[in-house]
Amino acid sequence: MAKQAYVYSGTDWVPLASEVTNLSSYYTSAQTDIITAPTGLKLVVPTSVAVGSGTGSASASGTVTFTGASSVSLNDVFSTTYDNYKVVIRLTAASADLNVNFRFRVSGADNSTSNYNKVGWYVGSDSSSGTGNSLSQTSFPFGSMDTTAPTYNLHDILISLPFNTDYTQFQDLYGSKNQTGIHFAEYSSNWFNATTSFTGFTIIASTGNITGTVSVYGYKK
Repeated sequence: MAKQAYVYSGTDWVPLASEVTNLSSYYTSAQTDIITAPTGLKLVVPTSVAVGSGTGSASASGTVTFTGASSVSLNDVFSTTYDNYKVVIRLTAASADLNVNFRFRVSGADNSTSNYNKVGWYVGSDSSSGTGNSLSQTSFPFGSMDTTAPTYNLHDILISLPFNTDYTQFQDLYGSKNQTGIHFAEYSSNWFNATTSFTGFTIIASTGNITGTVSVYGYKK
């Protein structure tokens, strides 16, 4: 039989249990553990996914997978719930040597006005580098894909205030490898030059189709 532990209270030896602070007043079921605290990133599930051709669908958690798609649209991923979003896009195959473009959308339709602007720089593993801009376009230029070396084409994007009726900013860190095996890294700052509220976006192949995945995360407040 286990023996009860005692501690000296200053005047007498008393059971240890009587000296342990009752923590119940410091925690209630209405409070949140730090592990589930309402901060950080939350994967957003689109209400629907539309493709111009091919197939595309969202998992229960929200990651969208598309195959052989001429375009892929995510609807209702931006809302009042979050101000800022992280978007991760990985393109893994292309049916032709093509360019990729990005458009915002609202109510199930792309916004193709000439309000898309981009400035940025790139550096290649062959020591090439450069800067450039693309102003007053109908979409954001979004890199290119090659059929012979579609090893990866990865975008890590921060979108600020897409749902707010404000100027939406778009920061893109982009890595790729071309058909000659040269690796490229690009950073661009993009902005939509009108105060428009958006609920989703579309990734568009300039020709042929693309395959890959896309995930949208809201920043919890």
